[in-house]
Amino acid sequence: MNNNGRYDKNKLSEKINADELKEYLNYVIDTEVQKSVSEMNPYLIDECVDLLLEIEGREINISEEKIKGTVKSIIATHYRPKKRFYAFKLFAACVAIILGIQIIFIAAFHENLFKDVYDDTKYVISHFTQHDGHVRL
Repeated sequence: MNNNGRYDKNKLSEKINADELKEYLNYVIDTEVQKSVSEMNPYLIDECVDLLLEIEGREINISEEKIKGTVKSIIATHYRPKKRFYAFKLFAACVAIILGIQIIFIAAFHENLFKDVYDDTKYVISHFTQHDGHVRL
């Protein structure tokens, strides 16, 4: 390992034969790609791909525009934002706020807010649905 914390490619290739190194680098790439986008290390993947290309003696010349277009296409095809948890988080936040208000009302005013809301709702419903013993629609 050299001063910047990276292995020297020449020394590494002397200790491990090319096939073992390719297998290891492909394993590292596959492992990183399986992680979520936030956990993935694109620099590690880039280094592994560069080293694989160097071992095989290949040189790739692709324009920057083509790379960006391919990346956008891959993201559009495979990336689906997780929206299902948004509704759950919103619901949980509302429940937490309502319970917090209930605790404050009980502690400060010795009133049960839920019972008051229930009684008021029951009164309004009964007032508007019944008049002189008749049900109004």
